[in-house]
Amino acid sequence: MKVYKIIRHVPQYQLDKICANFRGGNFYEFQRNTKSVKPTYSDFQLTELVWATSRHDVYLSSAYSFFHWSALSRRRTKFLNVSGPVVASERHPGAALAGFRQIQITSMTAKNNLLVVGGYGGELIYKYLRMKDVSYCSKISENEVGDNASTNSVEIYESPGAATRLITASNDCGVRLFNLSNEFASLLHFSFPWAVNRASVSPDNKFFVVVGDNVDGFLSDYSFASAWHPEGTVFATGNQDTTCRLWDVRNTSTTLEVLKGNMAAIRSIKFSSDGQFMTMAEQGDFVHIFDTKHMHNKSQEIDLFGEITGISFSPDTESFFSVSTTKLLAARLVACLSIKESLNIFILII
Repeated sequence: MKVYKIIRHVPQYQLDKICANFRGGNFYEFQRNTKSVKPTYSDFQLTELVWATSRHDVYLSSAYSFFHWSALSRRRTKFLNVSGPVVASERHPGAALAGFRQIQITSMTAKNNLLVVGGYGGELIYKYLRMKDVSYCSKISENEVGDNASTNSVEIYESPGAATRLITASNDCGVRLFNLSNEFASLLHFSFPWAVNRASVSPDNKFFVVVGDNVDGFLSDYSFASAWHPEGTVFATGNQDTTCRLWDVRNTSTTLEVLKGNMAAIRSIKFSSDGQFMTMAEQGDFVHIFDTKHMHNKSQEIDLFGEITGISFSPDTESFFSVSTTKLLAARLVACLSIKESLNIFILII
C-alpha cells in the first residue's frame, strides 16, 4: 500500500477525540465496469479533473486531451486536444493571441454549456460544449511554468444579476474573478501571502472561502478543497491532516463537525445540488459519501484503488462520478454505481 505524507498541526490523539467517524450508509450499489476511460493528472495535489454535466455525461482529462464519456453508450469521445497549438476563435481584451501548446492540465470545470481549463503555466482556456473551436484563452499569472504559476482551481458560478462568472485560485497567491458573460472580462484580483489551492463562492455571492498552504489560512489548516452547501451558510474544507471540517459562516470560531478520512489528505469535496449528500475524496483509495439531512451520522465508504483524480455530482443529483488512476495496473476501469430509489451514481475507477 502506498504511504501518503500527512501534515498534522493537531496531535493524532486529539483528532481522534474530535472527529466523527460515521458508518452504516448504503446509498449506492455497484453496476458495471469499462476500460475505455484513462484519466491522468499532472500534480497529486490537484484533483478537480472530472465534471458531470448530466446524469449520463462526464468530462475528464487524459494526458493533453479532454474526453466526453457517456454512461448510456459507454463510449468516449475526444473533446479537446491541448497538446498542439490552442488558438482562440474570439478576440477579447487580455486574450493570448498566439495561443498555447502542450498545456499541463491542473484544473477544470464544466457548467452552463462551458468548459474552463486551468494550466500549470497559469493558462485559462474556455470552450463551449456545443462548439468545435476554443472560444477564448489567456494567461492569468505573470509567473512562468514551474515558478508558482499553476491555476489550481476554477469554479463557474452565477452572480445575482444572472451573469456567469468564474473564480480562480493560483499558486502565485492570487484569487481572480472574471465575467464570462461580458467578453471574459477580468473583474477583481486578490493577493494572499501564500499559494492558494481552492476558492469557492457562496450560493448568495456574499462570501468566498480561500484555502491554501498556510496554517493561518482563512478558516482551515493546509487545505486543498472547499465547497458550499446549497443552503448557503455551511461550507466544508478538505485538509492535509485527513479531515473534512464543516463550518457555519455565521460563527467560524468553531467547527460544526470534523469528519475523518482513513489514510490521506482530503483533496476534493462536493455537495449535491439538493444538499442531500456531501462527498469527500482522499488522495488515494477512498471516497466517502455522507447523508447531510441526517447530520452526517450515516456515510458510505467506497474503497477504490489508486490516486483519486476527481469527484462530481450531476446537476440533478441523480449521478455521481469519481475517477481514480494507478500506475500499478495495466487495465484502467470505470466502475458505475447505482443509488437506490432510482438515482444513478457513476463512479469512475481507473
